[in-house]
Amino acid sequence: MREVKVDTSIIPEALSVYEMGVPEELIWGLAGPNASFCAEELGKKLSGNQMLGAYFIALQYTKHAYARLGLSQDVFYDTITCFPRFIEETKRRTGVACFDRQWWTWRQSSMRLFRFGELEYEFNSPEEIALHIPSGCDLSKSAIEDSLAKTRFHIRLYFREYENAKIVCTSWLLSPELKKMLPASSNILTFQSYFDIKPCTSPSNDIKAWVFEADEDIPIEKLKEETTLQRNLKSYLLNGNEFFDGFGILKLNY
Repeated sequence: MREVKVDTSIIPEALSVYEMGVPEELIWGLAGPNASFCAEELGKKLSGNQMLGAYFIALQYTKHAYARLGLSQDVFYDTITCFPRFIEETKRRTGVACFDRQWWTWRQSSMRLFRFGELEYEFNSPEEIALHIPSGCDLSKSAIEDSLAKTRFHIRLYFREYENAKIVCTSWLLSPELKKMLPASSNILTFQSYFDIKPCTSPSNDIKAWVFEADEDIPIEKLKEETTLQRNLKSYLLNGNEFFDGFGILKLNY
């Protein structure tokens, strides 16, 4: 049986959720249709690590809901690997292991967001599915097409009401400006080729976190330069340029 392992240093605080006296219905509600509300209410009472404990309680219900629907346990575990991934992202950025995405992960616990292969898909409405790119994922052509094929398969089998939904994505990875910074062979540019893209109108507010694994208050001059993208983007920003996310709609032939 697969397991989801998190940094052991945060487990005692996560388990202390049992001592907080929060309403049980709010915890189990993280796996239900009012998960967003429950996450917001619990977030007023619990620390981030205690919220992790609440989510892991709720995920027991989520796991059974997957089975009732017929979804594989592999999809379940692939989807909830977001929890250790988020903890490690924060640790790399700040040096401290903690869970700080309690505002986001109700999507996974309430079966609104799934990971199929390398990519994540948030089922917003029968008209729109939002695609998300997990950190560290494979963006090669074969991995992208495998993920899209698995998504189409699951939609046909389990989510027929989404068959005509457009797949959209808003991300720094879709920024048109990346074509100035990366070679044509880049997997990021391969990923872009699957979308009709328009630049967003506001500068990206999380580029330091995703590209440089740095907090927003770190000066541009101190950003690391370990990759081609980091070096080129840092130079671009130091020259006074702004970096914009891109909004993409998946091309119909995919």
